[in-house]
Amino acid sequence: EETMKDRSTYVVLAILLGSVRAHRFDIGQPALALLYVLFCWTGIPLLAGIIEGIIVLTKPVSWFQEMAAGIQAKNAAAAEKRRLAQETRNEAIRNAQAAKRQALADKYGERWVDNIMNKTIAQDMPAAAVIASCGKPSLVKEDRGPRGVKHKYYYGAYRNSKKTLSYRKEVRIEDGRVTGWKDL
Repeated sequence: EETMKDRSTYVVLAILLGSVRAHRFDIGQPALALLYVLFCWTGIPLLAGIIEGIIVLTKPVSWFQEMAAGIQAKNAAAAEKRRLAQETRNEAIRNAQAAKRQALADKYGERWVDNIMNKTIAQDMPAAAVIASCGKPSLVKEDRGPRGVKHKYYYGAYRNSKKTLSYRKEVRIEDGRVTGWKDL
């Protein structure tokens, strides 16, 4: 009885709304239905829908069941293929991230990996890790004094309202390690 209802719905949709291929949406063929929607102004899909509806009425119910089952199986296989492809992409991304984390840990130490991955700065972070995290500074100022060398890294250069160069962030570094930072 369910098959007869589905078949009846299909036939009614094919005959009455064949020009927009509504019956193709109903059985799970949206791509084909959309293609016919693009050509509905020609009248060809309407004629094809009427013919298709009549053909389905003249065929035995088992034929309709096989057609619908075949389309559903094809759609299920396509969905599974998409799911597996997405799973493969996700696994590749996870592997790439793990490899990147390991490379960063080898180069800068495990302590700084999360900061670098999240593009943040932390107290006592090595200068090289700051550059790995935030990129090359727009400007570096160096101050040599009796206590050693101090650097200020400036990030986010822009022209202010007075048309002079300004920066969004300053990072202070002493002896190759972060001693502080601020937004400007």
